[in-house]
Amino acid sequence: MKKILVVLFALSLSAIFAQACQLIWEQYPDANGVDVAFGEYLCDDFEVTSSYQWVCAINFWISWQEDIVGTITAIHVNIYDNNVNEPGNVLWSFTFAPGDEVTTVGYAGSGTQAFYDPATDTYTADDHNDYYLVGIGVCSDPYPAVPPYPISHLTEPFWGTPGETYWLGIDLEATGGVPGWKTSATDNGFVSAFWETGGMTWEDVVIAQYDATVSQALTICGCHEHTCPVELASFDAAVTHSNFVQLNWTTESESDLLGYNVLRSETTALNEAIPINTEYIQANNTTNQSNYVFTDTEVEMNRIYHYWLESIEMNGQAEFFGPVSVTVEDGGGQTPPDPTESIAMFTSVYPNPFNPCTSFKYSLPEAGEVTFNIYNTKGQLVDTIVHHGDKGENHVGWDAAEQASGIYMVHMETENFSSMRKAVLIK
Repeated sequence: MKKILVVLFALSLSAIFAQACQLIWEQYPDANGVDVAFGEYLCDDFEVTSSYQWVCAINFWISWQEDIVGTITAIHVNIYDNNVNEPGNVLWSFTFAPGDEVTTVGYAGSGTQAFYDPATDTYTADDHNDYYLVGIGVCSDPYPAVPPYPISHLTEPFWGTPGETYWLGIDLEATGGVPGWKTSATDNGFVSAFWETGGMTWEDVVIAQYDATVSQALTICGCHEHTCPVELASFDAAVTHSNFVQLNWTTESESDLLGYNVLRSETTALNEAIPINTEYIQANNTTNQSNYVFTDTEVEMNRIYHYWLESIEMNGQAEFFGPVSVTVEDGGGQTPPDPTESIAMFTSVYPNPFNPCTSFKYSLPEAGEVTFNIYNTKGQLVDTIVHHGDKGENHVGWDAAEQASGIYMVHMETENFSSMRKAVLIK
């Protein structure tokens, strides 16, 4: 009997930036300012420039009450639209932790600083001295074309409308100390920062003892739209009936791509992988979803294979996705299945954004049970849908009337397939 081990690699709107990035919003810390304690989300505004729409890196500065440095356990980041000069609907949301490939925390400087808690209106002068920079992503130009990469840009960037104002919200969780977001000596936007008092209710941050407009210390890095050439929805591998390895990938959009290479190795080291296609797999270069299939016929029994997908831009820049891994054992079978009929696919979430109902469209090579697990941005499971699908195209509805506005990750699972998509609920 044939034994198949399949490891899936699924991304939602992933992109690694190639070049043309710059700071688009700058509010640097006041070395002798105040720290505003994190409770729920703290927010300050920023603007997207006309030529750098993709938010690919976020920096902000913090201190610790009484210089008792604790441990950051999670950094929740939201981007809101502007609602009459205060935060509105959540447009983008993600959770990071120190140690993630996109997050750094480092010492930044010192000064005589105060500490303020808006929840209790408590102000302590001369509270602490040291402050720190928290970096989510790195603003670099040009970005390296080949590995090894430095800390990457956000793998799920926010795209903003040129000239529009947005609000950056941060909720920082920590143990062993009380962190605060540093104020800035400059304010390039509206007159005040805001803090969330519960249930998406906002109040101005007003510090009577601080002789300056309350503005939080942050910088935003933006990238040109053309530097996000691939939005990859999924990349997976499976063994066919004839013990070939079939690679499948789906992109949400593509631009200025020359094509793709598929690389293979018997180790997990990318630098040991070799291309196995004889010519570029031509890209569709469309803003619509595209599905690709490539079959590796040069495999042997009882081997473990690791595969990477390489996208090549017209300017020669390369990006790598993967690896996905398969084990081929104890062959036997007839002929490879028709690629268009041999794989499950999570085709779309439509409408998206939605309020409050949407539909998950998918296809199956054979009738069977499909599970959709739906998570909020904190990784909490909020709903599960189990559906028995027919062979071919199917759809199942989701009623999110009891859920809050925001971004949800929808994880589709079958017996040997997994894929994830983003759904945005706006009420």
